[in-house]
Amino acid sequence: MEGVYQFPYLPRLARFEILVNAISDGASNLTWCVVTFEYADTHDGARWLGLTTTQHVASRPGGPVVQPEAARRSLDARCAAACDAEGDRQSRTARGDSSAGLAESVATGAKPAADPESFDRQFDFDSVRASRQLDEILRNIVEHLSAAPGADVELTLEIIAAAKGFDDRVRRVVNENAGEPGAKTQEFE
Repeated sequence: MEGVYQFPYLPRLARFEILVNAISDGASNLTWCVVTFEYADTHDGARWLGLTTTQHVASRPGGPVVQPEAARRSLDARCAAACDAEGDRQSRTARGDSSAGLAESVATGAKPAADPESFDRQFDFDSVRASRQLDEILRNIVEHLSAAPGADVELTLEIIAAAKGFDDRVRRVVNENAGEPGAKTQEFE
């Protein structure tokens, strides 16, 4: 089967749970198409079914781990099919085959509202629950935005902290750690 990683012999694998966690972590990586892989339920001979992107998965023995190129082709085919279905729906609407409200707007010559082309939202995080909140945003919002045809999603995290004073140790540790994940700017005032 094209596009599947095959590892028939893993002599140092202590427990299956270790592999399950590794697959889940790899599949949830936001940069899966460059760095890791994706996970699917099955292959129907032409495409991957149940392909999961940028979210944790519950893998099973024998479940396919899909190479990025094969996953991307399958996702592109799924998006093309969805666009074709949307085009069919719009042509039925133009012929009056849909609901009365849509047919009326076509009959009167009113142009349907264009789909929005951008999305912008800022979120406030609780410092205790930030990890869970970020995971929910990635699964419930970013995943859907990324799946849109031609989508270009950019994420920015801004940290604003205030205290009666940050001592030398805190400043040193924060400055060292903030440079690691690729911070654009950082400063203490």
